[in-house]
Amino acid sequence: MRRLLSAAALLPAVMLLAGCGAGPRGGAVFVPVVQGPADSVWPFALPPTDAEPKDAKKDGPQIQVVARFVAGHPSDLKTLGIDCDKPLSVLAGPEHTKRLGELLKSRRIQIVTAPRITILPGRLASIAAATTYHFVGDYQRKKAEPPREPGFAPVPQDILDGIAFAVRAELEGEKITFAAIAPRMANALGMRDCKSWFKANKEVSLLLWQEPVFLTAEGGLPDGGVPYTPGTTLAIPLRHTLRDTRAKVRGHLDCPVEELNAGSLKFLKRLDKRGYPLPGRLVVLVTARVVTPKEGDAEPPKP
Repeated sequence: MRRLLSAAALLPAVMLLAGCGAGPRGGAVFVPVVQGPADSVWPFALPPTDAEPKDAKKDGPQIQVVARFVAGHPSDLKTLGIDCDKPLSVLAGPEHTKRLGELLKSRRIQIVTAPRITILPGRLASIAAATTYHFVGDYQRKKAEPPREPGFAPVPQDILDGIAFAVRAELEGEKITFAAIAPRMANALGMRDCKSWFKANKEVSLLLWQEPVFLTAEGGLPDGGVPYTPGTTLAIPLRHTLRDTRAKVRGHLDCPVEELNAGSLKFLKRLDKRGYPLPGRLVVLVTARVVTPKEGDAEPPKP
């Protein structure tokens, strides 16, 4: 099962993580920069989900999961009891709820988005708020009969800008155990417009393509199931990466590649060995409760 939402609510994340928000305070957080071709995983494809069986029972107890994507500096998140160097922190007691409210009121942290999803026990489901961009991202060799040399055919690609959240949980009586939680985020920072020439059979072909540069973040549970205690919050820090996509066709061209809009990606030339600076981190705060099918359609209680 998968639900799709609007991605309009993600603008605060772009502003905050690009350093334009008024939220986190403290030193910059540096994230690694990875160059390489586009691949078939997020943010180029949504996470998989389990197909719904024809005999699925939907009249029994279900699990409602709320995932709050929170942006803040590690020093502020630490006051909530969140260790950004660990894959999971468990927040218990009313003090963390009170502290969260104080940080939100002072804008030291921000809730980027808070999707909720009601799932059937034992089934992998996901919810996404993403915008899809279509572009020509590469070229691949075409077949040609000798003596003609093979040319290149454009390769259309898609990239998702937004968030995705996949979850699977088991239910025994009123006891919830999370088997998998996989939050994802991608924010496009720009597109590199590229141009080059390919010469073959006394013919010259113009090749035009785009290479996206985007910020990704992902996280997940440690290996093994994680029992959930009602009233607690699971805090999952996300690992950030700056992806600088490079088309595979670059390795097959004799002519130089001209970058038509290099000025819009000047920040890539100012990077140092520490990586790409961010003013904060993203953490996903996960809560859950057992509901009936009718309750699953209602708004969840306030955190």
